Amino acid sequence: VFDDRGLYQPGEEVSVKGWVRRIDPGPAGDVVLPDWRGKTVSYEVIDSQDAVVTKGTCAVGLLGGFDLRFTLPSGTNSGRARVTFSLPNVTDE
Repeated sequence: VFDDRGLYQPGEEVSVKGWVRRIDPGPAGDVVLPDWRGKTVSYEVIDSQDAVVTKGTCAVGLLGGFDLRFTLPSGTNSGRARVTFSLPNVTDE
């Protein structure tokens, strides 16, 4: 996952891009690109005081890429924040 700057102030728009892959562990493991047609990734933005800033979903492209944007609300706690992602179970079928 990459963002466009790394440092944001309340009221500014944040842009995050990423790519999803599945890693199969083990001696014969590999990085796999599952079929993402019609899938979404859920995200939650949490500030430095563990308050949820925003959450939502965004579409995942056929090749596993996603692009999300959100504006930091006024009153967001300053400091290091994080974005967590969750995905549906996706198979190679």
